[in-house]
Amino acid sequence: MQPDVNNLRDVALNYDVEKLATVVDPQAVPEDIAGATDDDKKRNFAVVLQQNLFTLEPTAVLQRMVRDAEVPIASEALRTNVVNFLANQPDFNIRTTSVYTALRNPDAFKGVAEDHRVGVVEQLKTLQRVQALSPVPEAVPVLMQANLTSAFHVAEMPESTFLNAYGDALGEGTARQVYTNAINSRIRNEQALMTMRETVRGTGLAIIDRGQTIESRMASLQEVADKQHVPLNLESLFGGMDYCECEECTSVYSPASYFVELLQFLRNNDLDPKSKKLNNDPKSIADTPLEKLFRRRPDLGCLELTCQNTNTVLPYIDLVNEVMESFVVHLSEYHADGHTPKQTTLEVFNVEDEVSSELLAQPQHINYEAYSILKNAVYPFTLPYHQPIDAIRIFLKFLATSRYELVDTYREATVKCDKSSLTEVEQQELQKLHDITLDRAADAEFLGMTQEEYIILTKEAFWPKRYFDLTQQKEYAEDEYRQHIGVKQVYEYYGYATEDEMLDTKEKDSLGLTFVKLQFLPRTGILYVDLVDLLKTRFINPNYPQGQALALMESIRFSYRFLQTLVDITSTNPVVRFAKLVDFLEQNQPLVPLLEAKLHPDPCQQHKPDWCISGKDLHDWVYCSFERIGQLIVLESGEGPQLPIEGQLLTHKEGLDPLVGTLHKDGMIIDKDGKRIGNVTITGQVVTTNGEPFAEKYGDLVIDDENDNFVGSI
Repeated sequence: MQPDVNNLRDVALNYDVEKLATVVDPQAVPEDIAGATDDDKKRNFAVVLQQNLFTLEPTAVLQRMVRDAEVPIASEALRTNVVNFLANQPDFNIRTTSVYTALRNPDAFKGVAEDHRVGVVEQLKTLQRVQALSPVPEAVPVLMQANLTSAFHVAEMPESTFLNAYGDALGEGTARQVYTNAINSRIRNEQALMTMRETVRGTGLAIIDRGQTIESRMASLQEVADKQHVPLNLESLFGGMDYCECEECTSVYSPASYFVELLQFLRNNDLDPKSKKLNNDPKSIADTPLEKLFRRRPDLGCLELTCQNTNTVLPYIDLVNEVMESFVVHLSEYHADGHTPKQTTLEVFNVEDEVSSELLAQPQHINYEAYSILKNAVYPFTLPYHQPIDAIRIFLKFLATSRYELVDTYREATVKCDKSSLTEVEQQELQKLHDITLDRAADAEFLGMTQEEYIILTKEAFWPKRYFDLTQQKEYAEDEYRQHIGVKQVYEYYGYATEDEMLDTKEKDSLGLTFVKLQFLPRTGILYVDLVDLLKTRFINPNYPQGQALALMESIRFSYRFLQTLVDITSTNPVVRFAKLVDFLEQNQPLVPLLEAKLHPDPCQQHKPDWCISGKDLHDWVYCSFERIGQLIVLESGEGPQLPIEGQLLTHKEGLDPLVGTLHKDGMIIDKDGKRIGNVTITGQVVTTNGEPFAEKYGDLVIDDENDNFVGSI
């Protein structure tokens, strides 16, 4: 030992683990100390001695750790001044005596610069809080480095999260003890605060309080604290005791308290519970559920915890509308944001002087800018929305009338144009156009439509183009007129940025409207059953067959794509063009009822195997309806006979281009120009469009996939 070491405090001040290990006698090491070698055992025993010193002389151990830079402190000057403060008071026990008591010592700041005293006090408070959590000295720097400088910070996170993050650095046993100490300390502190608060505020029962006022009880408690030399200030603990008379504002069971506790819970629960690195900055919410919540609802973090916000009753729909209106106004900022998920911008409205009766009668924070945007929006199909007209309709309905009746009844009798150059004939035409405008407005209102919706359907406003031609004395082009009244591009009505996106047919992206389930139905809001009914209308499908033609089409059980392969597309003569198709149907269609009776026997339904279609009916149907059916808009299920392979057809026949075409899974063979040159029949034969064997014309062929790998041959 050094000659200046006279007691345990001196040992704690001058010996760290390494120095203790050098003075440990190997023979004095207890047998239960682990270690593979004598040096390992000496060092492990030194660790035990250091932990015992921390228990007996915590202040001296911390002073040495600060001096030796084992404890993280912002600057060397602050580190030196903390050491000086502790050296000035050798009898100060940081574990049992409050730092506030140590500050009263006249020599406390001897040798401490004036401008560093505030920092020294804060650092001492931190050391006192952290050592109270630490069962061993090694835990102090770990907790301070992680900014876990109070029991509150540690206890706010789940135990599993804390152990997972700091179990390796502290050791699982030490980490569990730190967390237990934090929980116990927090419970003790909260209990003490509640007891003092109840003592000061009283019970509210005169028989118990005996007529004492809050001021007298505060004075009594302060007197006891002063006699015990306890640095207690009730106003700093609880704030002004007579500031708020609202019971809920001073209750941990109030809605505001629950709200704050919920936000704290989200703040202190990491999204990755297995993470070894936690964000312990009290001002940071990065990578927490609270961050994700504030990305969607940033207004929640700005709500004031006031009695007005807590107790004022208002319609929930008003809150919903405030959020949605604000979101619409700031939609461009949302789309431009680069975060994941995107950051929303929302206005915050705190209740101030409003009362519930006012808020229940009329919304107070209507953002009309949002409705100006919605009035001109065209996607989704529920837009545009004209809020003023909607409100007028509701009020008029309450008055047992309608906006249609007003528009239709109160018409202006005549209209004149200020343009003096109009002739009498043009003035008469203008009057007719005025009547047309009023008729359109009335008709649209009868159907519950605004002018913006009328423009979408008709590509004309209530005022025809000719009206502007006359009144402006200018001949407008059709496109110019449509642009003037706000007609959009077709793709905009379906929510696309470009026409190419709307017409895209690539299976990989499934972006275009041809993908009915993924795009068309969600973008239009139409149900599938309604879409099927729409396709059966003559407005959508004017070529949809009726009567006998429809019955005959439904009786045919062969796919249209297959029947198309039997058409001679090189001929315009119907007899030649449809000869193979007619011949095929005449031979095979009579077999359909027989096959259905055999394959799908139904005892409740009488089959008529002798029923057949006459040859004349087949001829008439093929000549009149077959190609018209090919012009129908249909819903492609994607199901049907498919080949197991597809790819490029390559030949070695002399005089021919090696690349003959492409074989698709539906059996079609398409050349480089997109023209059909053959197909695989239902029997597996490969034929040209003329019905000739494909190999006779093109020779033996191989099939290569998109990676040029051989997959088959013809």
